[in-house]
Amino acid sequence: MAIAACDVGPGTVSIGAMGAVLTLGPPVGGLESDIALLTPDSLVVPADAVVTSLIPYIKGTSIEVLQVNMNGFWGFATTQVAVANAKAVATPLAVTMTTDAAVYVVSAGVAMDFGEITAEKGDYVKCDFTFKGIDADGTGAAATYTNV
Repeated sequence: MAIAACDVGPGTVSIGAMGAVLTLGPPVGGLESDIALLTPDSLVVPADAVVTSLIPYIKGTSIEVLQVNMNGFWGFATTQVAVANAKAVATPLAVTMTTDAAVYVVSAGVAMDFGEITAEKGDYVKCDFTFKGIDADGTGAAATYTNV
């Protein structure tokens, strides 16, 4: 998957049913992967490398932080966070990242890596967010990438 065009211009992020919000600079989309090196103890170099998981993600910084949309950014609503005392994640939601060059859609995402709300005098109120593409059963969710 080519992500080269995602790093230009300002962007927007739509989370679930929430309307598009502006981001500080471009949001970032890509694939997070785990790679297992199958190396017997007697060898110095890896004998084989296996990709064990590929999870798409979208991350960025919002410059439109309002009380009404904080649930969308950080998954405060009970349907958008991990289920307590269970080995399952809550029902994920769709996340769409748009720049002036591309549209990147994580078909099901869970809020991760919560940031902090910051603001300087005369500046936007900002918060960081990360959504990883995880299905309700804990497996990787699909992502699509389209040039515009």
